[in-house]
Amino acid sequence: MDSDAIRRGERVPHGGETDRDLLDFSANTNPRTPDGVADVYTAALEDSRRYPDDDYPDFRAAAGEFVGCEPERVFPTPGGLAAIRLAMETVLEPGDEALVPYPSFGEYAREVRLQGAAPRFV
Repeated sequence: MDSDAIRRGERVPHGGETDRDLLDFSANTNPRTPDGVADVYTAALEDSRRYPDDDYPDFRAAAGEFVGCEPERVFPTPGGLAAIRLAMETVLEPGDEALVPYPSFGEYAREVRLQGAAPRFV
């Protein structure tokens, strides 16, 4: 991560596009919860009271099987933003340029900038 970019960073406002002809990739644009999701959360609540194995072997095996890769190629993160940051840290260098869909989740451009790179909106 580019330490100078961190000092220049600003809060990212949540957008949301009002033009119905544009695809809006902002976060939280779907107000409906898919059927069954609440039941899954309720069932998982008890497990959330214990820390999982640090290597997440069950998750890695299930995720690897789901997407068709070996479990050691699965990198669990504590959330979506952490996954985005890991991807940006892996591929971007200061001075690089990264394509970012627009409109989209504002954190994409912020994470690009935190690596010292420049977002190019498409």
